[in-house]
Amino acid sequence: MVKGAVDLFVFPQWTEDTMSLTLGNPAKGALSAIPDRSSITLQHGNLNRILQVEVEQSTGEYFYHSLGISPIVSKQLKLKSGYRYALDYDETQKMIKIKRTPSSKGVFLFRERILRYRGKVRPILFGYNAAGELGLPDGGNVVLQSQKGTVSPCLKIGISPALDDSGVFIMNVEWARRFGLVHGQRYSLEYNQITKMLNINPIPVR
Repeated sequence: MVKGAVDLFVFPQWTEDTMSLTLGNPAKGALSAIPDRSSITLQHGNLNRILQVEVEQSTGEYFYHSLGISPIVSKQLKLKSGYRYALDYDETQKMIKIKRTPSSKGVFLFRERILRYRGKVRPILFGYNAAGELGLPDGGNVVLQSQKGTVSPCLKIGISPALDDSGVFIMNVEWARRFGLVHGQRYSLEYNQITKMLNINPIPVR
């Protein structure tokens, strides 16, 4: 069984008999084992559809795996565009089971600085790798929450290709002070696409 996760997108021009699996940059991980141009059953709950999968590697700035389907398939399988899904690929049955997975998490190094992004002050900034791993919306709003219970209002995040270190996130000095974040310390971040909540917790010292 091959396991992974993708961000799902619905493309109006896509044919109803195919789906496009685009592997993030660099193309690595378990999902690279899914064979190109093979016929696979895509199953969501008790709904399923046989599709040909076209596997390719991302050539743009989007670094996370994505799955593209047509509006017809989206409607038939009740899948929503712009959301993250977990995939389980059964090589024997040639079947991909897909399930909504709103929460994504990772461990990142924190850096503190005064942020100005695209001419505007941004409370928090990520590179494409980190944003892809967490499923963060480019230019979208999030609510920060710390382990101590500190909660922010909706804050607009920035995603910058210049910040190419996937293991780093940057926060404005003011908000770093409010959340008690320490420059150079590693934190566990978890983002929920439904609640728009980004939880920030320190990594326990072992």
